[in-house]
Amino acid sequence: MAQKKINIDNNVWLEVLLEKENKLFERIEVIGLAHHELKSTPSRIAIRKVVSQAYNKDISSVFVKSVQTSYGQGISNVHIHVYNTPEFAKKYEMKYIVERNGGYTLEG
Repeated sequence: MAQKKINIDNNVWLEVLLEKENKLFERIEVIGLAHHELKSTPSRIAIRKVVSQAYNKDISSVFVKSVQTSYGQGISNVHIHVYNTPEFAKKYEMKYIVERNGGYTLEG
C-alpha cells in the first residue's frame, strides 16, 4: 500500500492511499484523498499538474477520473489514471474524461 503526500497548494495536499498497476492498459490507477480543509475543492487541472510532476510523467499521460467531495468536509475522494505514455492515454481514456480534464495538453 502506497503512502505518499503530494502538495497541491498552501495547506492543500493529496494523500495517496493506493497505487494499482494495470498492465493491460499500461497505467497506474491512483486512489487518494485530497485534503482541503476550509478551502475549495482543488480543480482537476491542479491535481493533474502535481500528479504528473510527482510521477515524472507528461501531463498528457495523467487524467483525473473523479473527485467526490462530501458536503461540509474538507476531504475529497480522488481517482486518477497515470499512463506510461501519452499514446496509451489517447488510446484508452474516454473522450468526456479528457474534456473534463482540459484536453490532452490543457489547451482545450
